[in-house]
Amino acid sequence: MNEKTRAKGNVDFLYIGSVWIGLTKVGYIHWGWSMGENTLSDYNNWNKEQPDNSFLEGHCGAISQINGYWSSVSCLEILNFACYDESDGMFYQPVVTLSWSEAQTYCRNFRTDLASIRNPSEQSRVFKFVDTTDYMWIGLFGDTWSWSDQSSTTFRYWGSGRPLDLNLNYSNCVAMDMSEFGLWTNYNCNNKLPFMCYKVAESTKRQVVEFKVTSDGDLNMMKENILKMIGDNLRAQGNNYSNLSWRESNGQVFTAEKNETAVKLPESCEVTPLVIDNSTQT
Repeated sequence: MNEKTRAKGNVDFLYIGSVWIGLTKVGYIHWGWSMGENTLSDYNNWNKEQPDNSFLEGHCGAISQINGYWSSVSCLEILNFACYDESDGMFYQPVVTLSWSEAQTYCRNFRTDLASIRNPSEQSRVFKFVDTTDYMWIGLFGDTWSWSDQSSTTFRYWGSGRPLDLNLNYSNCVAMDMSEFGLWTNYNCNNKLPFMCYKVAESTKRQVVEFKVTSDGDLNMMKENILKMIGDNLRAQGNNYSNLSWRESNGQVFTAEKNETAVKLPESCEVTPLVIDNSTQT
């Protein structure tokens, strides 16, 4: 959900067309949660011979009143459902019955999303709502869409009536429709549209280093020159860093310690990696 908001915010607010994102059609059904978590390999409670991937009207998950097991049900069935609210970490059962996609929209409008069940504790909490109905919708669904960067998130933000029937129009690629507040729709992949790229941020390491030096002079007067010398030494060793600076206290870097002076690199020092020559490191 946060990435959806960020992506939408990167589009000029005056633009009302569509923008390609990295979701494409694949040739198999995989299951996940409406909120985007990919936790089924860690915990699931499928009934025997489930999930059933034979429904033509979509593949949606429900929890059974009889034993709490999960089953796939036609997404057009009208059932009770459980919502999750991340503001208080609670599950709720609205007093309405809806199809799965209608229930998803309801939960996203009034809570956070349909309920995900990621462990036995959440299973127990959701199951207590299933005492007045044969089945109740949860946030489980199966679809045939996948991200081009191989991301495992199953979050979807389809517009009403989307995705279009792929058996009829070969619309196997997805775009945000800015005229519909960023909701997703599918198009023919040969359409020419603006697109959005994603770059994985390079990981950085933040390191604080303390070492001692001996001097007869006032090192605080020479701290900038010393910092430059340290930086030159790091680069000579092949170490790249984004920022190098002192950790100061009342404008002072060096603190007298008997006949020696201690110096510390600050917490804001970011290096990848940071290595100090053994001759100056203690």
